[in-house]
Amino acid sequence: MSQPHIREALLRELAVLDGIIYKNKNQFRRSLWFRNVLHLRRVTRRVVAEDSGAPPLEEHSMEGTPLAERVSRRGAEEQLRLMSALALTCFDQLRENIRASYFIPVSTLCLALVARLRKIADLLLRECARHGPE
Repeated sequence: MSQPHIREALLRELAVLDGIIYKNKNQFRRSLWFRNVLHLRRVTRRVVAEDSGAPPLEEHSMEGTPLAERVSRRGAEEQLRLMSALALTCFDQLRENIRASYFIPVSTLCLALVARLRKIADLLLRECARHGPE
């Protein structure tokens, strides 16, 4: 992630998601939508960890790009695709909760948060595509 405002937005959304999970884990831990939100949080944390980066290895590929950087970039793109897909799954489940009038306040809050996380994932995927395959 080269744009710092996207990283800051991702960190803010992750902090809000952590707070929602902290407050509601005991009540919703067995429900499918909440387990998917937990999975989305794990994937989002991996994306943030990938962005912080590890020191590059000494080995180099044929193109001259450090091997660790190439693997990390490929792994980050896979995590972003997974994050986007999970956000869609969570979105559908939360929309169904609202339609059925179940847990409307927390479902609405999570729905908005998931939509913002998906938008951030899509922005980051576009940025990865713009830089091209390494």
